Amino acid sequence: MTARLDNLLRFWRARSRREQRLLCAAACCLGLVLWLQWAILPAWHQWRDARERLPALRLEAVALETVLAEAAELARAPQARATPAERAAALENSLDALGQDGVYLQTLPQTASQESAARWVVEWKDAPAAVVLDWLSTDVPVLGLQVQSLDLARSRQGARTQIDRLGGRVVLALPGEAAP
Repeated sequence: MTARLDNLLRFWRARSRREQRLLCAAACCLGLVLWLQWAILPAWHQWRDARERLPALRLEAVALETVLAEAAELARAPQARATPAERAAALENSLDALGQDGVYLQTLPQTASQESAARWVVEWKDAPAAVVLDWLSTDVPVLGLQVQSLDLARSRQGARTQIDRLGGRVVLALPGEAAP
């Protein structure tokens, strides 16, 4: 180690005053470049990337707040505390509001083990697919019900299958009720 230090001191003393100043300036410039490369630039890039991502993150936060507010509103909805008879009436009203012929609602009988359970069967005959799917995705959750079983198929008219019409049966129940 001392041999290398001695060689370095000899090299330094062999240089003129002007060369020593140039070497010091070059070492300072190299140190500055390395400091910029390893300390400043990564932090600057991270800051710049964060500024670019911030608007997208804010939009996601607003969307998440909207979804959370809707979930809280659904939890506070009167349907969450409605009796099975009130839910049946609301279910009938929601089906009547569709204005579709060929929609039938039936309340399934309760067994002794299902005293508090209520289940409903909705029969669809040749109904528009968009109406059925919209009702299932919008009205059923608002009513505080869940789909227990679903058996829908495309309607047939003679030998032709109608791709925009559905028929079948949907069994609805209160959330958390087990299927029989």
